[in-house]
Amino acid sequence: MSLEMISLLVFLATFAALLMAQPLVLAQTKGMAYVTGNRADPVDAEAPVAGRLSRTVRNSIEAAVLFVPLVLATEVMGTSNALTQWGAVVFVAARVAYSLLYPLGVVGLRSLAWNVGFAALVAIALGLINGQLVQ
Repeated sequence: MSLEMISLLVFLATFAALLMAQPLVLAQTKGMAYVTGNRADPVDAEAPVAGRLSRTVRNSIEAAVLFVPLVLATEVMGTSNALTQWGAVVFVAARVAYSLLYPLGVVGLRSLAWNVGFAALVAIALGLINGQLVQ
């Protein structure tokens, strides 16, 4: 299995952990009636960690929209190289950091992790293009 695909699996495991943590935090802060209900009321300022966790999940979905196709294109096209490999590893490390920092409310480092992750996506895309030009 390629390093890019392993990175994808780690990213998906991180995302799954976020999806499992979200209802647990909501249950602790808003109660089980809220979690098992229709959640028509937004998460308010009384539950800031739950709100940040919800935004982390939404941001991870947006990140997946970019990361997953790049990794699958690298795999299908057989263009794994140093840029795609390092890009995938750095992206996942940045997303793991982001997934921890955002719910905890660490503002500066959270933004740094997001920017590093985005730069890693650019590196994967450049590696994919470069791999196609070399072939």
